[in-house]
This record gives sequence, structure tokens and C-alpha cells, in this order.
Amino acid sequence: MNARAQSSNGSFDYDLLIIGSGGAGMAAALRASELGASSAIVESGVIGGTCVNIGCIPSKYLIEAAHRFHLARTGVPGISACEPELAWRQVIEQKRQIVETLRRERYIDVIAAHEGITLVKGRAELLGEGSVRIDGLELRARKIVIATGTRPALPPIPGLADADALDSTTVMELETLPSSMIVIGGGAVGLELGQAFSRFGVRVTVIEALERILPTEDAQIADVLT
Repeated sequence: MNARAQSSNGSFDYDLLIIGSGGAGMAAALRASELGASSAIVESGVIGGTCVNIGCIPSKYLIEAAHRFHLARTGVPGISACEPELAWRQVIEQKRQIVETLRRERYIDVIAAHEGITLVKGRAELLGEGSVRIDGLELRARKIVIATGTRPALPPIPGLADADALDSTTVMELETLPSSMIVIGGGAVGLELGQAFSRFGVRVTVIEALERILPTEDAQIADVLT
């Protein structure tokens, strides 16, 4: 955590207090630093938000690894197919190392390199009139930005909450590959993760309640993917 900074107005600890350390929160802090303002980023969990920790970076790594495994098994013109050995735990460990490296380079090191940005660990509670309490520490800021992001939600399917269902975060932390998997939802996330696990040899069934997969995309794209 950087040293506590005084805002341009002496009655405040910071010019800007940002709740959430994801892409939006970091962008706000960096812009404040460019303008000469002091800011504090409050984070109760792992710094970096969705993209680097549980979204774009880990999922795209698994998709790429699955693609290479798939190509080896199917072959391409002029290159015979083979049956490569899959060390799944090494795949997961490499994914974790990539995430840790990018989290440090894109967030922790960036905060340390910018004067006037402070990282505060803890859970924020809004008290009103610019005051925020973080695990007993009370801070005041001229402006507050809420950039807490979202979390996966289970659909209201009877029994699903008791079935120990995975979501887009926990499925990428599996220590062993299952023999089969049901993916509820034929949107972008469900399809890309479903395809990846299918290419790793898991028998995947995608269930979509609407008339077609990718219901929010162009129908011709959905037809091609179907």
C-alpha cells in the first residue's frame, strides 16, 4: 500500500476513492494521476478484476491450449495426426503463472510506479458525505467511483444450487478433467469454454433455452457455429 496522500482540499484524504481494482478502476486512478489528483483504490479480493484473473486472460489461454491439442489430434494437410499426452494439471499451473505475472505487471507494478495512487486492501462501506470505512479505517474523498464489477449468477433451475454446479470461474480451476460436462447457456462464454473442454476430450452437452445459440448475436453467425 502506498503512503496515504492528502488531496488538494485539506479536509479530504484523497481527491478520488475507487472501489474495485479492475480495468475500470485502474483507468480512473491512472487518469486521476495524469491530472495531478490523488486517488485510493479499495480492493477486498485479488487485485486486477475480471479480465486478468478469471476472464479474458485465463480463458483465452485455455482456449489456445485446447486448440493446439485439437490440431495435434486431428492433423492438418501434410501433417499426420497423433495422440499427444495431456498433462492437465500442468496446463492449469501454466494458466495460473500467466495470470500472476500479468497481475503483477499490469496492476501491482503500475500502481507502484504512479505517484498519488494508493492501494487499500479491505471491504468498503459507504458512510455518506464522501466517507468510506474499510475494515475499521475511515477515509474521505472528494469523489467516489464504484467499479466493483459483477459475479456469475446461477439460473433459477430447481436443484441447481444443491448440485455443486460450476461457473465460468470455478470451471477453470478444475484439478482433474471430468468425463462429461453440461454447459447451461449457449452464449459466448458457454460456447468458448464448452468447445475448449470438448477439445480436451470431455463429452460436452450445451443446453440453450432459446431457439438458437448466441441469441444476442446475428442469426447467420449462430447458424455457422451450430
